[in-house]
Amino acid sequence: MDQFLWNATQGLYVDYNFKTQTQSTFIAATTLLPLWAEMASKEQAALLVQRALPLLIEKGGIAGCTQKSSGEISSERPARQWDYPNGWAPHQMMIWKGLLNYGYESEAQELVYRWLYMITKNATEYNGTIPEKYDVVAASHKVFAEYGNVGTDFEYITQEGFGWMNASYQYGLSLLKEDAIAHLNKLTAPETLF
Repeated sequence: MDQFLWNATQGLYVDYNFKTQTQSTFIAATTLLPLWAEMASKEQAALLVQRALPLLIEKGGIAGCTQKSSGEISSERPARQWDYPNGWAPHQMMIWKGLLNYGYESEAQELVYRWLYMITKNATEYNGTIPEKYDVVAASHKVFAEYGNVGTDFEYITQEGFGWMNASYQYGLSLLKEDAIAHLNKLTAPETLF
């Protein structure tokens, strides 16, 4: 992994194209997943936290990729649901665990809070609805990329919710400290806390 995916200059893990034998310039949330797998050294972890988090953190959590990597949206390059400005539950949960694996408690707390705040605020404003994905930049459920957002226009709303969204909320609550939960209950905006 380090031979092909670690970019020491950037301090990030990136994708590797075996045909061209080059590293990708696309920066995605997955750059942080080696922390979850405990495959990064302590030095690599420190660089990832220092360099990747500022590139990916948004009001509602971690974006699927950077805006620059996503590129300009056009008819040749339509919006993709896993790209900026969207965030997904699996990325969030794996990144939280990864940060905790390496002792980055405050960073994990902030990311958990941002994600849960976004979900909670949207649910309170839209009749308790929790759709499958969010725009983490706007901290909104209004996602219109690729397949749209199941539940956005309330055309299809599951009674039981979406598995990974439900899991991310429950897992996040289990990680969040009591004072942060108190702020969440008051819907204190993350920008006033972090």
